[in-house]
This record gives sequence, C-alpha cells and structure tokens, in this order.
Amino acid sequence: MKKAIIIFLLVSSFGAFAAPFNGQIKSFRQPDGTTVDLKLFGTEYYMRAEGLDGYTLVRDKNTQWVCYANLSEDGSELFSTGIVYKGKKDNDSTYRKDLSISKHLDISKKSMDKIILKNQNKLGVNYQENKHIILLLAT
Repeated sequence: MKKAIIIFLLVSSFGAFAAPFNGQIKSFRQPDGTTVDLKLFGTEYYMRAEGLDGYTLVRDKNTQWVCYANLSEDGSELFSTGIVYKGKKDNDSTYRKDLSISKHLDISKKSMDKIILKNQNKLGVNYQENKHIILLLAT
C-alpha cells in the first residue's frame, strides 16, 4: 500500500510542473495598443492559440500582430497568413466566417514532441528520468 501511495504522489507531482490551458480565454495586446481575446491550449512547453471563431492564431514574426495561421505542407509548423485577428469576447461581429483556411489547425505530433523536448531541456526538465523513477518504484 505504501508503494502505491508513493507512486501516486510522484506521478501527481510531475503533472504539477506543467500549467495546462484547455481553451481558457486570455487577452493579448496588438502593436497598435488594442487587445484581442484568444483561447489557449497546451502547457508552458507547447502552446497553441485559437481565435474565438475557431481559427488557429500565431504572432506574425515580421509585424508582431496576432494573425490567423496556416499549416506548412509537412505539418511541422504554423505560419502567419498576414490576416490580422480582431476577435473580442461578447462581440460576434469581430469573428471571421469567410476565411478559406481550416479551423483548429495544429502541427504534427512528431513536431510537437520535438518542441516540447526542446523547451523542457531549456527549463531543465527531464521527463525520461521521471519515467524511469516511476518504473523502478513500481517493480
């Protein structure tokens, strides 16, 4: 019984490192000082944003505006379409319905795993070691 409690506590504590977002709405500032509302999905290791209209968003690398995103052909990255996002909570008139891009875009699992690993390493987190600890305790 003690072993089960220790394993449970270890597994629970590993999840505490990540701060998950599951569609929480947050405001972001645009370069002109206005704010837009978007939904966030993921953790501090990989985060994806969607507009309130369901389209994936990224910050344009050149202009710094939050813009609608498209997916690269190989599925490895999201890139700006250059179309500025203007979505605000409680204002349906700011939502786009006329875009010819798919909603809810995301990169491939393989690309996501690479980004997560890179970001975990930057923060000094090594989940592989944690998995080995759990396996050793379970046996």
